[in-house]
Amino acid sequence: MQHIVCFSGGHSSGLVALAVVRRFGPQQAILLNHDIHPHKEDADIKRFKRDIAAHLGVPITYANHGGLPAGQLPDQFQVSLAAGGFKQPGSGNAFCTHELKTKPFHAYLKQYHPPGQAVVYYGFDDDEQERIARRRHILGALGYDTCFPLAEWPDTLESTREVGIEPPLTYATYKHGNCAGCLKGGIQHWYVTFCHRPDVYAEAEAAEATLGYTINRSRAYKRVTPLPLAELRPIFARMQADGVPDTEHYAIGKFSWDLRRYQVDGADIRKPCECSF
Repeated sequence: MQHIVCFSGGHSSGLVALAVVRRFGPQQAILLNHDIHPHKEDADIKRFKRDIAAHLGVPITYANHGGLPAGQLPDQFQVSLAAGGFKQPGSGNAFCTHELKTKPFHAYLKQYHPPGQAVVYYGFDDDEQERIARRRHILGALGYDTCFPLAEWPDTLESTREVGIEPPLTYATYKHGNCAGCLKGGIQHWYVTFCHRPDVYAEAEAAEATLGYTINRSRAYKRVTPLPLAELRPIFARMQADGVPDTEHYAIGKFSWDLRRYQVDGADIRKPCECSF
């Protein structure tokens, strides 16, 4: 039996890797990662992945889109432009997640680990029960058992600092280790992206203009209204100049109140992370 850790490079996935290897040993553990283009995945996320792998003595197994190395991979905007939209019709799943993670993950399982020969591990927390149930249903339909150590095992570590590994520096600003300019991040993420990664914000603006779709929407007054990044740009600029904190750790309620002061209402402030394998 092989124990496959969905090793995204986020802090939770690092904790799961530590827990799985401690319980089953390094020989039966697989740290499975779908690499992301270095312009969108922070260099310290990549450092964190390397540190965890080196500490455990388990190499990272890459299952990348098209078998490409990180520097040749398309980013979320290139994938969206090729698909003609940001999200799959009907499901609402981001095309980038499907192409860069889900599709190569399923191909990897099919090629190397038939059902019954592997357990798949995720870094979902105890307060993510809906997400756990959904992932367990999806993998179960493919014939695989799943495990969520942070929610189900009482002895997992709380921080990788306990083994001398610093969590990714991105957590000082963001609540996750997703791509810069995450299509599922919510409007607060896009304000933080505007402040910290204006280059990525500009790429997203251009993608919206080409596709004719917007990443963010307002649901105020029972109406769904597009919120183009080009229209949000001057609003975000005023917010930044006025000192609205440019971090995802700023309380949602306070950020929502700030948005209303600038006549933006009903947007998804911060969406739960859905960028799973």
